[in-house]
Formats: sequence, C-alpha cells, structure tokens
Amino acid sequence: MLPNKTNLKSLTTPNDQSQNEMPLYEQLTASEESHNWELEDRVNCRAEDIDIHQHVIRLLETNLKIQEERISETMSELGKDPGSRISHARQSSDESCRSLGQLEDLHTARPGRRHRRVRPSDSIASKSSSKHRRSSTSNGLSDFITAIPKPPAITKQLSQYVLRAQRKFKPYDKPHGRLPTALELRYVDRFCGKCPGETDMSLADVKAGKDVFERGVALLSKETITQIVVAKRAACESMRLRAMTTAWEIQASSEHSKLLELIFKEEARNFADRAAAVSFMEMLVPQNKQELEASMDFHVGAYSHDLTSLAVGDLQLEQVEGLARNLPEEDGSDVERNPVESESESESESELDG
Repeated sequence: MLPNKTNLKSLTTPNDQSQNEMPLYEQLTASEESHNWELEDRVNCRAEDIDIHQHVIRLLETNLKIQEERISETMSELGKDPGSRISHARQSSDESCRSLGQLEDLHTARPGRRHRRVRPSDSIASKSSSKHRRSSTSNGLSDFITAIPKPPAITKQLSQYVLRAQRKFKPYDKPHGRLPTALELRYVDRFCGKCPGETDMSLADVKAGKDVFERGVALLSKETITQIVVAKRAACESMRLRAMTTAWEIQASSEHSKLLELIFKEEARNFADRAAAVSFMEMLVPQNKQELEASMDFHVGAYSHDLTSLAVGDLQLEQVEGLARNLPEEDGSDVERNPVESESESESESELDG
C-alpha cells in the first residue's frame, strides 16, 4: 500500500527543516567569528599605536637631553672670543638638525604592524576591516610633535600698538596732578542721563555716590556744570508731569469703575433686552470691570515707579545745584540765559518747592 500525500509531507518535513536550519546556524557562527576577529584586530592596532607614541616620546626626551647638554656647554664657553662662540653655535645648531633628522629616520624605519592571523572570512571581511586602518596617523603625529614653533608676525609691531594705546587713553591733561578714574567718569555719565529709569540708578546709589560724582566732574568747566543743572531741572519737571499723568490715569480708571457699577445697578433689569442701551454703555465705558481693575493695578505700579524716579531726580538736582553754588565766580564765562527759559525754571522751582 502506497502512502498518501499527507504522509509523504509529514515524512519529509523534519529533514527539510534540519537542512534549512543548518546553513543559518553556520552563517551566524561565521558572522560572529568575523566580528570577533575584527575587534581583535582593532585592539592590536591600538596597542601598536601606543607603542609608536611611546617610542616617539623616548626619542624626544633623548633629543631634549642633548639640547640641554649643548646649552650648558655654550654657557660654560661664554668667556671665549666671539669667533669661537659663533662657530660653536653653528656646530650645535647643525648637530640639533642632524638629531632631528635621525629621529625622523628612526621613526620611519620602524617596522610596520604585525600581520594578523589568517581566517576563512578574510576574503569577505577584508574590505570592511581595511576602513579602520590608519597608515598615516603615526607619521602625522610625529611631524606635529617635532615641528618647531614660530612666533606670530604681530610680535614685530607690538611696540607700535603700545604707543597708540598710550596716546589713545589720555582724554585730559593733568591740571592738578590727578585724573578721574574710569569708574568716576562712568558714574558721571550715568548721573547725567535723561532720567533715572534709563540709567538704572536708585535712590541709595545717588546718596552713596555724591563724592564719586564730585570727583568725576572736577575737571569740567562752570559752563558745563551749569548746563547739567538746567538739564536736571528739565528732567525733574518731566518726571513730575509723568507722575501727575499716571495719577490722573489711576483717577480715571477708578471713576470709570464707579460709573460702570452705577450703570449695572440702574440697568440690571432690562440690560439684556435693550441693544441700544448696551451700545450706549459700551460707548461710555469701553472696558469691563476686570479690565478696569487690571488697568488700575498697572497704573498704581507705574505711579510708584514714577515717584521713585522723581525722588532720585530731585536728589540729583539738589546735589548738582549745591556743587554749582560752591563754584568760584568767573566774569564773562557764564552762559547767556534766555529770559523765557529763566522764567520757566523759576516757575518749575516754585512748583517743586510747593
């Protein structure tokens, strides 16, 4: 009796599976062995690189000892005549060049890397392993180490730069034997700004820096100090008006908030049914209650900042005016003032005093 087709399949299936599995196992084993050989070859290459570098270091140390001996001999023969000194220097230089040439010859004559062991997968993995070899690394490193350093070309012109820097950073002559320092000049520049908010100066800075300011303006003319007083008066007036404007904005926000509450109370019953009333109220109060409260809080913060700026500017103006009063009188050196300007300044002083 002949077996049917299913029996034939069941009989032939295990053999076919074993035949298919064996080549796959062999492939995995071969690839693993190839990977191990490649890693071992890399380790050997690294070890040979380390040996080469150590050999180069030993050669450099030997060359350094030779140079030290030559220097000591040259120092001991300084008492000889100039001709012998020059000849000895040339001889030592020639010997140094020869020692460097011998170092390079020894390095280039060093035997190459050892041959790696032959394995069955060399014909397949030779292309991949050859990418990791660095034949010219040791030669380039040796040339880089033994290269003689050269000074930059700008060292020949440093004296010119020094003279130019000395001439550049002398803004004033020395009438009294003293110049303001860079810190004092910087403080005067911040002090004479348009307003304290632009120079990041606080009230404590102005109080503590009075002496610094006086030393910084010691070389300024009376005309310049008078102009500083005029500029500070204008800045104080600007800050005073700014604080007043912010206060009126706070007042307007508060009054609009009260008006909105009254409108809500008056029109609470028929607010949703009257579109005309809604548009009329939007015209009267363009913001809602939350927006008005946020605007009021913002203006309160701005008002406190403006008051601080005004206090700083007022203190600066007081210091400058005190300094201007102590200046000696000079005939014909004062600036001619406009009567309208002097009148406006007197009015601003009376308002500040009030």
